[in-house]
Amino acid sequence: MPDETQSHFAPDLANPQTLVWRNRQVDYRSGIAASLFILIFLWLSLLPPAGVQQSWRTAGVLLTVFLTALIYWRHAVYDFFCDPPLAICDPQGLTLYGYYGKISHQWRWDALEQVTISYDATPFEELLESSHAILCITLRNTGDGYLPPLKLHVDGLDGASELNALAIAAQRYIDGALPVPVTLPTDWQRDWYKYPDLVQRGNLNHFWLLLPQLLLLKMTIAAGKHLHAATADDIVFYIPLWCLTAIATIAVCLNIRHNFFQRTQPLARADCHGLHLALRRTPIRGMPLLFTGPLNTHIPWQEMRKCVKHLSPNLSWGGNYTQHIGLISRDGQHRIIITECLGKNDAPTEDLCVTIRAILDGTVPPAASSYPPLRVRPFAWYLFAANTGYAFALCGSLLPIWTVCIAAFANLVILALPWQWQAEFSAPPPDAPPLMQEKPRA
Repeated sequence: MPDETQSHFAPDLANPQTLVWRNRQVDYRSGIAASLFILIFLWLSLLPPAGVQQSWRTAGVLLTVFLTALIYWRHAVYDFFCDPPLAICDPQGLTLYGYYGKISHQWRWDALEQVTISYDATPFEELLESSHAILCITLRNTGDGYLPPLKLHVDGLDGASELNALAIAAQRYIDGALPVPVTLPTDWQRDWYKYPDLVQRGNLNHFWLLLPQLLLLKMTIAAGKHLHAATADDIVFYIPLWCLTAIATIAVCLNIRHNFFQRTQPLARADCHGLHLALRRTPIRGMPLLFTGPLNTHIPWQEMRKCVKHLSPNLSWGGNYTQHIGLISRDGQHRIIITECLGKNDAPTEDLCVTIRAILDGTVPPAASSYPPLRVRPFAWYLFAANTGYAFALCGSLLPIWTVCIAAFANLVILALPWQWQAEFSAPPPDAPPLMQEKPRA
């Protein structure tokens, strides 16, 4: 595309009419998992017969594949830490971003005539009943002849639903209408935080995640001591070991951060601009999960038609993901949000759902949060330290292996105790049961 068709301006992020789509839907995990699968498959297929020395050429092939995968997924590291935008619609124009937060396309609204989406499915995607949505941008004809629509893939948006919201917002700007009809006071805001019962489950998850992580770390340290004398066979074994250790370490760190830290950071927020959510992908396709992190998803109010609770009862099979809401857009598309972090009981999720319904009906709910941030009690920290110390002692061969049964039984007994022993609200929530209320001091 010629450079003269693009404008150059800084998006106005402070404007209340600005809409931002961020890079939270790129599923890097599937690609990274595929790379690890290929690496392990090559490792197993290239293993020599018993008693035959592995050649350095074979080890070099595996190292090349491993390093190539790291180079290919290098932008995933940038997106994870910097959280760059994908697209911005502000009163000045439309801005699209590529990798590393760099602007790839930018136009002012008077240079655009129409923004729509289309579908371009390969035969394999048609077999799987899936398709890739494409953003079609038609530039305003200035008399230089016919200008065909510019078709762009916006990688990272959640298929047609998010791309359609982007196209609708851009077209409203082109038509001279405001994309975000403000029906709430500009200073109105309501937040939803993690529920205190999350800490109890987090301590149990910490116990089961830390044991394999430390065992892998112990093997990695032992391998590192002999790395200077390692043969090709050793190197081929070390690569999957390092990958598994890194994955286990990341899982432990995410569990600690999610359940014990960033307690005052909201998972959901409603304001005059729309609904803001901190979402993360789950193994269930198209059903993101509220998770600790920045508010990386913005859904304008005009894009929602209805909010229902428990849109998919089958999602609660096995006791997992028992809390979720369904957002129905204006064009009838459904989006299920798993709200397990708001609490295992129905009250916080119901409060979020009722607030969204009230706003869509044109009323202004109370701005005060029904459930304040949580506070970790000393018993939870003692249990966290005990599980950590036990895992280190077990991996350090200071305790026999059969003590795992005793430690697991103890954690299950603690799980049966009231969650209020490990965490509580930083302030008593309204209409809280007596167990949550602070006892009056004499």
